Amino acid sequence: MRRVIAVDGTFLKGKFNGTLLAACAQDGNYHLYPLAFAVVDAENCASWKWFFRGLSQKIPDASDLVFVSDRANSISSALEDVYPLSHHGICRIHLLRNITPTYAKTGLLPLVESAADAYTCHEFWLIFKDIKDKCPELAKYLVESDFRKWARSYAPANRYNIMTTNIAESLNSMLKMPRELPIISLLETIRLTMTTWFFERREAAAKHKHLVTPKVVQKLVSRLGAAMLLNVYQVDRSEFEVKNETMKFVVDLEKRHCTCNVFDIDKIPCIHAIAAAKHIKRDENRFVDASHLTETWAKAYAESIHPGGELSTSTYPENIDELSCPPPATKKKSGRPPTKRKRSVGEFGVPGSKSQSHKCSRCGTGGHNKITCQRPIG
Repeated sequence: MRRVIAVDGTFLKGKFNGTLLAACAQDGNYHLYPLAFAVVDAENCASWKWFFRGLSQKIPDASDLVFVSDRANSISSALEDVYPLSHHGICRIHLLRNITPTYAKTGLLPLVESAADAYTCHEFWLIFKDIKDKCPELAKYLVESDFRKWARSYAPANRYNIMTTNIAESLNSMLKMPRELPIISLLETIRLTMTTWFFERREAAAKHKHLVTPKVVQKLVSRLGAAMLLNVYQVDRSEFEVKNETMKFVVDLEKRHCTCNVFDIDKIPCIHAIAAAKHIKRDENRFVDASHLTETWAKAYAESIHPGGELSTSTYPENIDELSCPPPATKKKSGRPPTKRKRSVGEFGVPGSKSQSHKCSRCGTGGHNKITCQRPIG
């Protein structure tokens, strides 16, 4: 599947506390695909290095590999040591949360999101120039944050559609209740969930008769209407010039390239590539990358996850029986343990941004709650 891995950690709520680390990818049908789990004492450099060293045994370092995470220094440091060739990108949502307290009132946060999602450097600079003209301080902060880490058009390796750590955080959300259980029960819940996912998705792939996965079929169908409105001029056997009312684009079907860069990054024909394929009566599904083929999707779930695991084929260090694993020395805090984490400032919503907004239940405006509301009662 596509070589982008989202990593994240979430706290456990049991007696001994601890942190669950997880690494996730996306399959060819844009579904969450868990890769690795680990329970550690806390999110720190030592824990992440140990986690990545284990992950590197299955997924070796390479220049086309991308990790997406929050801006934690421990993750960045661990990746530099264990995965020096890979690219480390930061989550767009975490970037927005960092700038929300200072720059929310500028109204520029939606432009930052658009700049991060831009497919071409030209499109990026048109948006960034607007940000720079209106707020030079914000522009300076974004430059110092390194375009290569948060802007899709400047990423050294392809990030595809994974601009956030949502796939990893979705897994954390799914485990919200099991994280209160003892570790063995938590891991058993994860195992049972993956057993179910693998079976259901393997069955879905076997029943799907299209060349490409269902979500890709939907995406191509949604682009078809706009593609039919474009004018196409064939240059040679595989190259085409595609025009709309104001712009022109060059498509090379053989190289799977379009100057809009959507075809290059998504690995799925853009509207211009679809128009070119229809012009020569070719099926646009034939130009979808192999990672989105139904055949590849089925291979991702070809093996089952069994209840007992493959213990007969597993190997362990000779001294494993001699080791003891006592519980961590933790001191339980007084009072009822928290079940929800504290929200950061950026999570409470910003007018005009795509993030979820939170409003005062008394006056209906954002930025405060009913306890701190200044509006008179009645």
